Amino acid sequence: MSSVTAGAGKAPVLLFKTPTEPLEADPYHQTLSEDFEPYFVPVLAEEYHIDELRAVFREHERWEGVVITSRRGAEAWVQAAELEVEAKSRTRDPRTGE
Repeated sequence: MSSVTAGAGKAPVLLFKTPTEPLEADPYHQTLSEDFEPYFVPVLAEEYHIDELRAVFREHERWEGVVITSRRGAEAWVQAAELEVEAKSRTRDPRTGE
């Protein structure tokens, strides 16, 4: 996955699209990078990189929102989210819920 780090402490924004090269010319990057930390996940192929997407979930505990621009992007997001929720529920202590 191609990721862009815009700065520490900024809220992550996941973009299911291939960025324009050079990255600085990408309109989404230009618009979002001042206030957010954009991550680009190319989705032009039918192959999903779910493990890479799950790593993004693990890096950021809190999400404000998600911008998904295609059906395939939505499918990848849902699949990764379901796998992460399942993994977290397996690692919780049933006595404490933590």
